[in-house]
Amino acid sequence: MRIIIAIATLNLIACSSTFAVQQANTKVLGAYSMFAPSTTEAPNIYARVVVDGVLTDANQCPSLLFGEKSMPMQLRAMRPDQIHFPVSVCEAKISPNTAYTVSGSQFSLAPVTFDPNKIAVFGDTGCKSSVCENNTAAEPFKTLAEQGAKQQPQLLLHMGDFNYRGTGGAISGDTYAYDAGDGGYGGTSCGLNDTYYSQNALNSPRPDTWSNWQADFFAATTDLSATAPWIFARGNHELCSRAGIGWFYFLAREPTFLMPLTNSNVLHRGIIINRHNLQVPISLCKTPIPST
Repeated sequence: MRIIIAIATLNLIACSSTFAVQQANTKVLGAYSMFAPSTTEAPNIYARVVVDGVLTDANQCPSLLFGEKSMPMQLRAMRPDQIHFPVSVCEAKISPNTAYTVSGSQFSLAPVTFDPNKIAVFGDTGCKSSVCENNTAAEPFKTLAEQGAKQQPQLLLHMGDFNYRGTGGAISGDTYAYDAGDGGYGGTSCGLNDTYYSQNALNSPRPDTWSNWQADFFAATTDLSATAPWIFARGNHELCSRAGIGWFYFLAREPTFLMPLTNSNVLHRGIIINRHNLQVPISLCKTPIPST
């Protein structure tokens, strides 16, 4: 496990957003902002809030408060299986140079600048369950994140591999999830010529879950995420065959999906043809479409 913190300089381009009034009372579990691509020269900035429970209407989402104004949040589309992810993500496009607080909570988001002078860079931050027991926050990531927050960074980069808790070891017996050739698995084809197994296939005993994401990422970054927006990169631990479901729901840049994450398609669908009941065609892991 390696974690790197660095200071650098980056210039980005500003964008705008619209505002409306919204009020809600929901238990907030986490809040963060992030950059996202757009179809124009200016990037998008999104605020996302993780709330407890399975929300069914955007009116249940908290609001973002700034000055004497309020703006509504929308439910993030195509939520995962509520059994494994009993939380909901609300999001809104926000403006730079504006501080926000999340209604009904103590969570806040610092103003986003497009000309940051301090950048905190992290990577490979997950913690194996054999090291971080009883679902405790990932270490040493939590300690480093707290130290980083005190330095008041203006941009946060994560280079991937967020979730070790739910992606280590075999799925069942001697069956392992497809891992893009990590550690030499699969030879020169990186495993593409072998049977494709996914932790998220139907009947898998080790599906991706909120509890693993909460312990490995969100519990460690409460203070850090309040200081600056994130730019997230995807690691092999976030492949569709591993913790891809949480990646797309919590951290992926695109707000919409080509297909819903349901038992009828994409990540949860299983083709039962072997004794482990875990085989899934790799083509069922669809790529989200960009924001417009």
